[in-house]
Amino acid sequence: MPMVPASRRMACAETPASAASVTRGECKTLGGKLIGVSLGWGNDIRPESARIDGDFFATTDDAASRALCVLQDAIVTALADPHADAVEALQSRVLPAWRESAIGQALVGVAPEAVVIAAARAYLAMTPGGEMTPSGEATDSTQLLPQPQLEQPCDSRDDHTGRMAASAPLQSRWQESPWGVVTDPEPLAPQRQMDLDATLAQRVADGELPPFVRFWQWGGKAIVLGAYQSEQAQVNVQAAQCEGFHIVRRCTGGGTMVVEPADTITYSLYAPLSFVRGLDPLHAYALCDEWLVHALRDLGVHASHEPVNDIASPAGKIGGGASRRFLAHPGTAGGGCFLHHVTLAYDMDAAMMMRVLRISAEKLRGKHVTSAAKRVDPLRHQLAAVGNPMTRAQATEALRERALALLPGAHAIAAHQIYGATIEENVCTKPDTA
Repeated sequence: MPMVPASRRMACAETPASAASVTRGECKTLGGKLIGVSLGWGNDIRPESARIDGDFFATTDDAASRALCVLQDAIVTALADPHADAVEALQSRVLPAWRESAIGQALVGVAPEAVVIAAARAYLAMTPGGEMTPSGEATDSTQLLPQPQLEQPCDSRDDHTGRMAASAPLQSRWQESPWGVVTDPEPLAPQRQMDLDATLAQRVADGELPPFVRFWQWGGKAIVLGAYQSEQAQVNVQAAQCEGFHIVRRCTGGGTMVVEPADTITYSLYAPLSFVRGLDPLHAYALCDEWLVHALRDLGVHASHEPVNDIASPAGKIGGGASRRFLAHPGTAGGGCFLHHVTLAYDMDAAMMMRVLRISAEKLRGKHVTSAAKRVDPLRHQLAAVGNPMTRAQATEALRERALALLPGAHAIAAHQIYGATIEENVCTKPDTA
């Protein structure tokens, strides 16, 4: 994809000669994200290559590229001895590499132990070495390990989980700049939206545009992959194409979104980098979602930010966000931009979603559900449940009005002030990132 070069999305990865020469393992970090490891095999009993993918996030593309290279090299080195215990060998290589290369500062939402387990499962898929569970069922040795859990940072203004306290006002950081609010005057094809989002972020980074919030209009059905996900692992491509979906990849990490224009609300927040300066990634996400949580509560939905990147209520998940840092180009007057875009499920065709996506059982572990569809409770249903039924257009307009009311100095911006004569003139494909 032009927005996220392959060299960055899957750093140091080799493409195996055939599907039969590849084995894959996955591990879900509790409270965090899924990571997958694919091992490429030749004629030897040792893997020749390792490739990491997943719905984790990254602080920057370059940092992620370096981190993935380090981890993939460590995996291949650890598994070079076919007579060694795979889990022990991986622990002895991957965990020190994680610490010494400060990979936790580059990859967000995953624990190093998850990399070990995913790699071990991929290895054991080719060289089975299972043990017996108390029930007498065969299992690989990784099932005996505790599932990795994400450490949540403490914050005195919340309940120490990263969730925003119900009575908390918007943080003072929102006061640093007046915020513009704009709605796209026309829908764009999914890939054009991917390109435009990054272009506008770069223009804010360079000081050409002020901080603002943009409400999107989708011009077609899309399956949107996170920057570091595997298309093969996440999407039933044939089914998606039969359903009329375009498969695109956004410039941020995170999980797969299924977008149907009539059932989706999407907006982007283009903030100065100073807005999140000094914050760890988890608190940066929570900060960016503050205004939305207040807006949804004003509409009667008991919403909250759920780490790492979900917007949810006791009834279920409503949507999710993802972020990316953009540096200013040399010689420009800008100070960089923090892009945070959010997609909310206004409605959902659960059966269709299950047809076009591949959702592994591992990804659902720890969520206490048997289907990804059961995790989501769309906004249409939640609004109706609190006696405030709205169409998608009405809900989008209500959120736009709340943005104007909640954000300091907020003011409506005419589309031509952002785009000029046409949106298409703004689209380019090679933004720079921090």
